[in-house]
Amino acid sequence: MDPPSKPQGGAAPGEGFLIGDLVPLPQTLGVFTLIITAFAFTSGTIRGEPVLVLVSAVFLAILAYGFLAVLFLSLLHRNAVKNACLRIMTPAVQAGTSGRCVFERAPAEKNSAGSGMKGFFKLPGTIVRYTLLLRTQDGRAIRRVFDPDAGAVSFPAPFRGAYYTAYDEFSIADLPGFFRMAFRIIPQNKNPRLLVTPRTLKKPPDIRFYAGGGRMVCASKKVQADTLAEARPYMPGDDPRRINWKLYSHAGDLFVRQGQREPPPRSRLLILVDCEADPSLYTGEEARRGVDMLCEAALSLAETGAVKGAEVRVSYAGGKEAVWGKKGALAALLAHPAASPPAEARDFAAHPAESGILVLALPRLPSETSALDRLLRSRGSAREVQVVFLYEDEKFAKFAPCAPCGGFRCFSR
Repeated sequence: MDPPSKPQGGAAPGEGFLIGDLVPLPQTLGVFTLIITAFAFTSGTIRGEPVLVLVSAVFLAILAYGFLAVLFLSLLHRNAVKNACLRIMTPAVQAGTSGRCVFERAPAEKNSAGSGMKGFFKLPGTIVRYTLLLRTQDGRAIRRVFDPDAGAVSFPAPFRGAYYTAYDEFSIADLPGFFRMAFRIIPQNKNPRLLVTPRTLKKPPDIRFYAGGGRMVCASKKVQADTLAEARPYMPGDDPRRINWKLYSHAGDLFVRQGQREPPPRSRLLILVDCEADPSLYTGEEARRGVDMLCEAALSLAETGAVKGAEVRVSYAGGKEAVWGKKGALAALLAHPAASPPAEARDFAAHPAESGILVLALPRLPSETSALDRLLRSRGSAREVQVVFLYEDEKFAKFAPCAPCGGFRCFSR
């Protein structure tokens, strides 16, 4: 299969759509301040109270300055924002760590009057902010608001997932927060923008692998080979083709090459991550944590299987497939699985019949529409598929079916 889509840290400057407000929009504080100020100014004028009229006029001047300043800066910086982008410097990070991003402008814009050499021009009492908005398919979000002139900034990435973006936001506001004008930068690239990869478990489930139709074989056997360095004296009955003629030319006696160890047979194991979470058992956050646990277990078991000499592949429902080789590639693939209800679950892709299959799933109520049931029916024999139900809370234990002969087992993390 094709490799999983690579994260796109950010588009090149100018590669995106820009949608902005036509005029600065009053915020909640601005609306209340405007109403109270207008009422006070009218009341002071009618009652002839110059102090009240003067205070109201000052507030009206502050409101007018905020509106005009935000409008002026938005017109000044519109082209600079259109030709800029946010680049994520760490497109793949491990869960629980931090990523870094930087706001970049086109070279031509750095010399323009609007952007200046050192940053965006600001009037007194105004602020410019950029908002990074990332979201996974199962509802997790990362939000980071920062000054675009601050250079590289960090943002937390606490949870695993493939994070996409619908838009970033560039905003200009007055310092009191009366008016604000925002531009939405919509990227054209639909690939995930950030991959937060799972961690390996300190103590993975104790699972005996059955790969390639039988238990994983790690023993080797002794066979004859042409590239043997050791030799022994020739004995009647030895294969003449094993005579080491180079050694005979030096020693004058016949020697034959001895056997060498043949590498153990290469077992094949496919680990499937079932992302289905029964909504009658799991809340949204519980389902996301459960899929995190499955991905962490899959990464740990793949590492264990590779150490034992197996050819390990990993996939997930509706997703692509990766082979163990570089740990980073496999971890990047396991950032994509997202929790989904059975009604929205996608089938597993077709896999070679000679591979042993290990399915990691969450406990669920019986359902005829699940991707796991369809996989078991398509494989025919239950002995070809190992199904392991993982759960953290003991309340899910009764929903994890255990059959002594059917290949189902349960592990509590």
